[in-house]
Amino acid sequence: MRSAARSLSGRGWRSSVRVILRRAGLLIPKNKTWKSNAYKRFVESLDCCLCGHSGWDDNQIIVHHAIAIPGLDLGKMGGKANDSFGIPLHVTCHNEFHAHFDKYKEDQPLWLMRTLETAVRHFAPTR
Repeated sequence: MRSAARSLSGRGWRSSVRVILRRAGLLIPKNKTWKSNAYKRFVESLDCCLCGHSGWDDNQIIVHHAIAIPGLDLGKMGGKANDSFGIPLHVTCHNEFHAHFDKYKEDQPLWLMRTLETAVRHFAPTR
């Protein structure tokens, strides 16, 4: 216990606390962030949610990970939203979104729902 107390005073005190909690069976695992390159490629194939146009060479569609949607616990410090919370935006529209977040924050949940509905139709097995 003496070595654990000594290591708590140094730089690695967080990892020491994790070791102690893990040995005691008290460590709660972090939620894993879902990542899927296939899903991100699918979202990038959609039209931009902000302007409605498809991407082109100088202004490609990228995946914007939704932030600050009440009840979804998104935009956490030091973390990233699951890829399932990706919204298609042009590079310039993505910059516009972040520059004027208050203007577009009410639209973001609707964009996310449309994207998810499209994904369900695309990936759902056909009967």
